Amino acid sequence: MSWAFSAKEGIIGTGNWRVFPKTSLPLVFEAADQWRSVLDGLDKPWLCWCVDEDWCLVQQKLVAAAGWTPVVGTDGSTAQPPLIKEAVFVDFNRQLRLPTMWMHFPLEFAFCFAKKIAFWHSDVLPPAPLMRRIAAEFETICDDQLIGVRREKVGVGQLAKRLVKGKPLFYRRWFEVIGCTTAGASLSQFENGCGWWRYPQLHPNAREWIQSAYPREHGVGVWFWEKHCGGQARQLSADINAYHYSTNNRRYIRRWTSDGRLGDSKQVELRRSFNLDGIVKDLGL
Repeated sequence: MSWAFSAKEGIIGTGNWRVFPKTSLPLVFEAADQWRSVLDGLDKPWLCWCVDEDWCLVQQKLVAAAGWTPVVGTDGSTAQPPLIKEAVFVDFNRQLRLPTMWMHFPLEFAFCFAKKIAFWHSDVLPPAPLMRRIAAEFETICDDQLIGVRREKVGVGQLAKRLVKGKPLFYRRWFEVIGCTTAGASLSQFENGCGWWRYPQLHPNAREWIQSAYPREHGVGVWFWEKHCGGQARQLSADINAYHYSTNNRRYIRRWTSDGRLGDSKQVELRRSFNLDGIVKDLGL
């Protein structure tokens, strides 16, 4: 299989309906059969997406300490990340062989492989007491529900970024920084064309009313699902922002190329910006 589609190569696995060929959906569903076989029997799976092995190991320990099972996937920077004894590895990209794969890719198809699954960004490290509180909240989820972070208020920094990039200043979305979804919620989102991927107006099941919106960001479709499709979504009670080490963190250092692209991988950015050992000391593991 070749995913070499000129400019589309490299972002085809990031969760973007603008570049992913809808004719290849059967291949995804076939791959999801393998994902499901690995997760079969897991009552409380929690997706830990590895972009850096050390950060991923800490996330696995937090998940296990909260009584959930770390389910480790990878963006492809490492073939198989190191695992703690409680974790399981799923090679989400084994059959598809995409140039890279973001967490958003399998998250869109959660209904295919899990009754429920928690997830978070690769750079979220809350203290263990807060982690236990979040895990307990996720355990209250019912099928057809989503628990997560609704992003409706926009800070000055985010407004400035949108202005510079020529984006509309005000639009809403559910932010995949942390959450828990269920097979029922995920299937409803897919059937209504309102999932986690970018450009949901190009989803194979897209609704006409989404065309006039600005649904280019991840999670905008989920916001439409909640507002227009009767989606059962509730805001996470805990504030995770202080423990999300890239978004709005002044110590996080990004570098850009002359043509406006990010110059480094997320792994390089994390290692440049933070002393992970120092963070771990405050987690209470």
